[in-house]
Order: sequence, then structure tokens, then C-alpha cells
Amino acid sequence: MFATISANAGHKFVDRGDLIAYDFTLTDFEFDTTWNVLDLSAKIPKGAVLALITITETCAQAYPFMFRTKGYTHGTGTSIFTAAGGSMNTGHTVLVVPDKDALIEYLGYAAAGCEAFDFTVGRYFI
Repeated sequence: MFATISANAGHKFVDRGDLIAYDFTLTDFEFDTTWNVLDLSAKIPKGAVLALITITETCAQAYPFMFRTKGYTHGTGTSIFTAAGGSMNTGHTVLVVPDKDALIEYLGYAAAGCEAFDFTVGRYFI
């Protein structure tokens, strides 16, 4: 069975445009194998329901990086990518649901040996 949705229902997709700078870079992250909070409220409005995040990384080792809604504790709502390793410049796109205050959590590994980790919220839904 399928739901019928009104043409006026739903969320608005917002593209932040052709950005010339990253929102966050390597020094903005704490890769210590614990969940850390990242505040997106300067990039997206509070109440945004989904953020489309682009990450370009250059890491020596292949380790996973994870993102989730602040306060979540189970893996089902986690977006994950694995760095390619070999100090290759690699791009990733992840979807993350921010909490009502535009906060998300991330987890990364110092052992990945990242030389670059550039993070941009290019688009979101409100």
C-alpha cells in the first residue's frame, strides 16, 4: 500500500550554491575513536531535517568515519564511509539527520593518518 501525499506537503531542498571554501577542515575535527559533536548551525538552519555532506580526505590508512544524529546510540542511523588509504585524495558524500539544533556527531580514527579532511554541507532539507 502506498501513501498519498499532497502536492503542498513535504520539505524544501536548499542548495547553498557554488561554495568557494570548505565549512570545516582537518583541524576542526577530533579523531579520537569517540563520538564528538559538530555544530552545523552556522551552515544550516536549526530545524533542518537532512544534511547532504561532501567530504574530501587524504588519509594514509583505510579507516571508517561515521556520522549520526546527536544523541543517537545505535548504528542504524549512522552514515559511514571508509577512507581509501594510501594517501589518495578521495571524495565521499554522506547524508546525516541533524538534531533540532543542527548538531551531529562524528567518529574518526587518528590512526588513519589524515593529511586533509575537508567537509562541506552543500545542500540540506528544511
